[in-house]
Amino acid sequence: MAEHSIDPKAVAKAIVQLAGGPGNIQEATHCFTRLRLTLANRDAADDEKIKSIPGVQGVFFLGGQYQIALGRDLYPVFAAVSRCCPGQDRTAPDVPPPAQRPDENIQG
Repeated sequence: MAEHSIDPKAVAKAIVQLAGGPGNIQEATHCFTRLRLTLANRDAADDEKIKSIPGVQGVFFLGGQYQIALGRDLYPVFAAVSRCCPGQDRTAPDVPPPAQRPDENIQG
């Protein structure tokens, strides 16, 4: 098993707290390199402080998800976040479905 350059439990604890606490995280999922959080209150997340956590490579808000790039450290951090936020440990599909336009299914 490869060694990680960070303490996954400490990183997860910091992410959860700086994202507004466990009660603000409605869902935690991931892709290959990003932790993806659905937050009840997006404004409760402190982007700059999260970016300063060791191992965090970037923060993005896309498709209604608060995404934290962690690279190779993702999986142990995700496991630790899942323990901090029980019931939020579903993994996302590798490729999210394309956004559907409201008029795509309208036949005229």
